Amino acid sequence: MYSVLSSAEQRQLRLLHILYRSTDWITMIELAEAIDCSDRILSKDLSYIENNFSSYLTIERSKFGIRGIYAPSVDYYTFVRLYMRDSVAFNILEQIFFHPDISTQEISDEIFVSPSTVYRNINLLNQALRSQFNFEISNSPYRFVGPETNIRLFFMFFFREKYSPLEWPFEEVNLQYCELFLSTAWKVTCHQYTNAWFQAGKLLLAIGIIRTQKGHLIQSKDIPLFKGIYQDLIDELEKNDDLKNMEQNFNFKLNLTNAVQLFMPVLNQNIYIDLRNFQAEISERPLIQRSVEYLNQFLDTICLEAHVHIEHRDRLILSLHNYAFLTTVADIQKDSLLIDRKADYIETMSHFYPDLYDLIVKESEHYFQSIGLKPLPYGLTNFIYALYTGWEKLHTQMHLAHQKPVAYIVSNYSSDHAHRIQDALNNRFGLVIDFHIYKQFPLKRKLIENLKCDLIISTFDMPHDFKIPNLYVQTLPTEQDYNWLAAFFKQKRQQERH
Repeated sequence: MYSVLSSAEQRQLRLLHILYRSTDWITMIELAEAIDCSDRILSKDLSYIENNFSSYLTIERSKFGIRGIYAPSVDYYTFVRLYMRDSVAFNILEQIFFHPDISTQEISDEIFVSPSTVYRNINLLNQALRSQFNFEISNSPYRFVGPETNIRLFFMFFFREKYSPLEWPFEEVNLQYCELFLSTAWKVTCHQYTNAWFQAGKLLLAIGIIRTQKGHLIQSKDIPLFKGIYQDLIDELEKNDDLKNMEQNFNFKLNLTNAVQLFMPVLNQNIYIDLRNFQAEISERPLIQRSVEYLNQFLDTICLEAHVHIEHRDRLILSLHNYAFLTTVADIQKDSLLIDRKADYIETMSHFYPDLYDLIVKESEHYFQSIGLKPLPYGLTNFIYALYTGWEKLHTQMHLAHQKPVAYIVSNYSSDHAHRIQDALNNRFGLVIDFHIYKQFPLKRKLIENLKCDLIISTFDMPHDFKIPNLYVQTLPTEQDYNWLAAFFKQKRQQERH
């Protein structure tokens, strides 16, 4: 939903992204071309960033150009979140969510903009919401109109991106009771949850309570399928002393009708919370049987061609199956607004193991086609992300399957100094690069150049015509040195491919 940001906000985020991804100096001309603006506007944007975000980012200038040095505790997405919080459009969305039927003047007064600015941003929002999430904002008064499932999923993405996991934007929903409720729900379903699932569940629960309280209910033919689970949940909650007063704390009566509403946005008859239930229905339902059959073929192909093996295949198959069918839950085109960490993660992995990535994409598309699902872009991304992150020890196996680049550490001080550098480098790159210590004495250029290696790491500057790629480490590796090594390794992988 970058289209709802102002042109300056979009341009500045592109600039910040380039500075974040690049470790080299970039000239002003290159930057201006990359973000499609004049030198004058680029200088203005850089000044704005320096004046407003100096605690997050330092912009360095030299005769080679400029580069951004990010603070260790932040990344590019920190800035996306900051821009979301300042964005007029995103603040309007939050106002309407918490205050349905709010008027233009009330929004204008609350976020300190003119009524005409509110109108203009509502129009921008509706263009994006209709095309990507299949709902819209109605006028006079403002409220969300469209499939309730889509609305709830959208706001799960919205609050996930606008706020950090340590923040809780729902004043009317007690966080402690929300977490207790969710923990109990997971026990009932026997689902092994992660922090990511738990955070998404908290958001979905809070959004579900708020929307249900205001009379916005999900209509679904699948609701009867899950009544058994929710009745078990209600029975379990009634046994919990800590949750005896939950209805008062939530201001929400937890009966079967309301309980079913809370998690319906991520449930349908083809998604399974419990591995045992999933395995029990493989022989009962042809679609599930076909999905598992093709997933086994999919994984067998990857194992064979990439020379890897799988631990806990059954859990991975359940995860992949669920991610595939999540795309059928709602008629939406995306599952993110501005922050798509999954796509970025996959892009990074594609650089490290391009052949594996191509194989996974090809076989994933074949799986979706075989079971009759249309692989929407975000659905395919989620599916591939689930494979990368759910396949235990895949990264280690891929590292071991590739021949490691060899680097020699040449110190003009002592072998102890070389060992300290080796220890530091092994902590970051030991799985992917073999670091050896050059022990010949005295140092001779010809001997060093004849080493069978891909890289020399020296504690002194090498001649400019030295034959082997080299990195100068003065005392111990710096973050800049690590970034250079990461780029070197990525380039080696790409060269191997070609």
